[in-house]
Amino acid sequence: MHRRFYAVWGTLVLSVPTLLWSTPVHAAGIPWTRDFVKAKAQAQRAGRPILVNFYTDWCGYCKKLDAEVFPKADVVRASAQFVPVRMNAEKEGMALARKLQVTGFPATFIMTPSGLVADQMPGFLPAENFTLALQGGLNKVKELSALEARQRANPADTASAMKLASIASESGNRPMSLAMLASVKKADPTNKGGNLSKTILAASLATQNEGKFADAVPMLQSVTKLSRERAEITLARLNLAICYQLLNKPRDAAGELQIVLGDPNMPMETRQAAQKMLDRVNKQLAGKSKG
Repeated sequence: MHRRFYAVWGTLVLSVPTLLWSTPVHAAGIPWTRDFVKAKAQAQRAGRPILVNFYTDWCGYCKKLDAEVFPKADVVRASAQFVPVRMNAEKEGMALARKLQVTGFPATFIMTPSGLVADQMPGFLPAENFTLALQGGLNKVKELSALEARQRANPADTASAMKLASIASESGNRPMSLAMLASVKKADPTNKGGNLSKTILAASLATQNEGKFADAVPMLQSVTKLSRERAEITLARLNLAICYQLLNKPRDAAGELQIVLGDPNMPMETRQAAQKMLDRVNKQLAGKSKG
């Protein structure tokens, strides 16, 4: 599920207070709430998945979704299987939208009761397609919930824990990714099965996504020592370079990038990305030397 090699390149997660409403917002027949934390708690009590819709005041297709889709009886009936949350991505929903790396609107997510993203509906969908997407999302929620149950029943199942850590990272859920990391570390502290390094990498991405770059550095360093997969080590070094750059340590960043570029078998796309990063770091170093 990795959509990126770095969780926050160009998009830093800011800590934004969430505006809370004590009562749901009834829009177009769906009993929306604007409070994700309370919705998640309600979903866990009821054992229902969460439907999250992000919009903005200026988004034309958001208004079209509100006018042409949400009022439809089939959509209202299908949404009743969820705890529905609708938030302005530039106001009360800003922090969550950034954690989920929402870049276009409207954006709709289907989550498990624990808050893991099971499916995403980008952009506008007509009512019939939206209803079908909701039903498809329910099936994915069941699959993901089964994975969670399997890991709870067998904490030594490092493959399940690794998958959950990755999904938790994509879902902006750092606590869960760290919990899965602790479980894998206990079951396989030497990375014999290869899942520990993957879980550390997933947890490090979630850590970076919260702007905790100094905390991510030792995690990424451990991946370079534990992993036996070249692509995984490269990914860790690229992220180390970015962390170092954001921590104002351009020399350390340059060192990691030079190691990456020294691999003659590096895929061209990765090589180009690393070279661009190194060019930026070298400019930063040149500026420091002139100063």
